[in-house]
Amino acid sequence: MVVAIRADLAQGPTTCKVAVGLQLTSVNGQDFTPKVPSECQALGYCDRPLPDYPNEAVRKLVKESALVSPGVVDVTELSRRQGVQDPSEVNLCDYENRIILPQVAQDTSGKWNYVVNTQEYKQGYRVQICKNVNSQCSQVANFYVGYKASCQQRFINVVMVALAENGQKAEKDFKIPSNCYCQVMQE
Repeated sequence: MVVAIRADLAQGPTTCKVAVGLQLTSVNGQDFTPKVPSECQALGYCDRPLPDYPNEAVRKLVKESALVSPGVVDVTELSRRQGVQDPSEVNLCDYENRIILPQVAQDTSGKWNYVVNTQEYKQGYRVQICKNVNSQCSQVANFYVGYKASCQQRFINVVMVALAENGQKAEKDFKIPSNCYCQVMQE
């Protein structure tokens, strides 16, 4: 499936709309507030299997809604320059490429939500994760005296289908990592 994404990175935070909007029914008045492991809180998402993930409610939601999976979106492409990378280029920051399929994520208002991710309905993103946020950029780069450079994680806003606290479908904006970059600032 091809997903069209509109992005204007020069204008600040970007939102990618990749979800399909359909109505759902409530799920037995059950509360769907996730318990978020501490190791997931720094990045704003958790893509490892969670013991309390509401698999049954999510499968029912996908079936009743006839949701069409957006698949995996490459958000790193949104922040790349046009053209072919020169093989002699050196990355100033160490990073890891990952494909994430969030089970829970923090929306842009700071609230944690279960994200709808099943075998039948995948919301995945190819991202770059900085290995050492706030670390010094590569020694290859020299900057004028009075400037400092550090590796920073850049984020992008995406719309994902999630479970509201009452079990209904909700399309919300979530902030996920997009790429790692070297930030130069005056001291």
